[in-house]
Amino acid sequence: MNPKHAKLLIIAVVLVLAGVAVKTTLTSQGASNANSGAIFTTNKTGTVVNQNLYPAKEAVFLNGGPQNGKCGAAGLANGEYYFQVTDPSGKTLLSTDGIDQRKFAVQGGVISGYLGTTHATSTGPCNGKTVGLAPFSNTSNPGGEYKVWVTAVANYSADKGNFGFQNNASKTDNFKVVAGEEPGAITVSGRVYKDMNANGTDDGEEGMPGITVQLKASGSTTVVASVASGTDGSYTLGSLAAGTYDLCEALPLTNPMLWAPTEPAPNGCVQLNLTAGQTVIQNFGNKPVSEPQPM
Repeated sequence: MNPKHAKLLIIAVVLVLAGVAVKTTLTSQGASNANSGAIFTTNKTGTVVNQNLYPAKEAVFLNGGPQNGKCGAAGLANGEYYFQVTDPSGKTLLSTDGIDQRKFAVQGGVISGYLGTTHATSTGPCNGKTVGLAPFSNTSNPGGEYKVWVTAVANYSADKGNFGFQNNASKTDNFKVVAGEEPGAITVSGRVYKDMNANGTDDGEEGMPGITVQLKASGSTTVVASVASGTDGSYTLGSLAAGTYDLCEALPLTNPMLWAPTEPAPNGCVQLNLTAGQTVIQNFGNKPVSEPQPM
């Protein structure tokens, strides 16, 4: 081979290898950035609970953003994430819904949106969201301890790590649920169901999944807490503050003529005066209709 050509070939090989090295470095940095920041378990408003001790599963929320008003500090990198709840060892998966229901997005260092339908959400600090960790099963830990995991969607692999969450690519936080630690906790729950006989009573009829139930400040459009009904139509709103509220279901607007409220009639809303320690059961019944009804 001509010495000049040989020299050019060596230079080309060196450049190719350098390009591979640069690409590898960038890829590694990207994976590292996806695991930056911190996560916290908090109450629904994003406030850290003393000793991470909660009175009920429904009171535990995930906050992927900064604390103490320091917006932009210690936030997760922008992107989409999965979460799960396990026992403290990580050997037993306790989350009871599918991974597709345990997904949220981060923008600007805070949770910007929940990407499923079965978990409660609320407003957290720095214009972010908080996401409820329930539903999940009871831990076998005698102290009532649990562990929440968060990993970037790109780092999730179902056949690796702890149920798809790898230690070196996940953030975790431990918390405890001990019933009765907060006497005064307020809970609202019930079912959204298909009231086929239109009698305004749940007779064990089929549930309506994916219907949003909202607790609003009385006489206002401000949503204090919301959750989508589960596969059997059930819903729970927990860790609520005392006060006067409007509890409403939000039937799909894509075709509102399909269902009309029968409980509570006529508009699917009821006013609640909540006091400390109160547990309220409120169902939402809907009958099928063939023409538009006043909403």
